[in-house]
Amino acid sequence: SSSAASDVYKRQSMDQIAEGVPTTRAAVYLVENHGVEMPIARQLYRVLFEGVEPRQAVAGLMGRPAKNEAEEYS
Repeated sequence: SSSAASDVYKRQSMDQIAEGVPTTRAAVYLVENHGVEMPIARQLYRVLFEGVEPRQAVAGLMGRPAKNEAEEYS
């Protein structure tokens, strides 16, 4: 299956995969296995590997309830 991100990648003149692509996969693996919340990494993963449109991913991020993340680690 083809995603919007992979279609863009195919049109680029890069000889190598961008550094963040494998890093995103690794970050989401850690998120899923250690219960860490990383919404930006998760949405980026969805764009790169699940065919989600970038605008939809941004809307998902912007629609999250606001919270004081610093208080979680105090």
